[in-house]
Amino acid sequence: AAAGEWEKRDAGIVKVLILSQPMMHDWNEHLLEQFNTYRLDSTIQILFKAHPLQDDEEIEAYVPKIQSLGGVVIDKRENIHRTIIQADLVVGYFSTALEEAISLGVPAVSYTHLT
Repeated sequence: AAAGEWEKRDAGIVKVLILSQPMMHDWNEHLLEQFNTYRLDSTIQILFKAHPLQDDEEIEAYVPKIQSLGGVVIDKRENIHRTIIQADLVVGYFSTALEEAISLGVPAVSYTHLT
């Protein structure tokens, strides 16, 4: 996404920040599938932020799914706190960023799936 484009505030849009995890490709794929299954309406925008240590090729594999949801991929080097405060909800697996979201006043959900 263009620098700062995802930061624009729109009162009618709920921004859901998805934090992906390195070495958790199946989890990342499953979470994106869940959002795709429930076909979010146009009032929800997905912001996808990869972990800074995540491989660029793996991130690129997620881009088509994120874009099909009308989502935005945020540069993995972007400051996590700046990203969190732009979100209305943060979703992740296991990450201190979820605790940081709560401390910044942004609701956070830890997501796991059972196989």
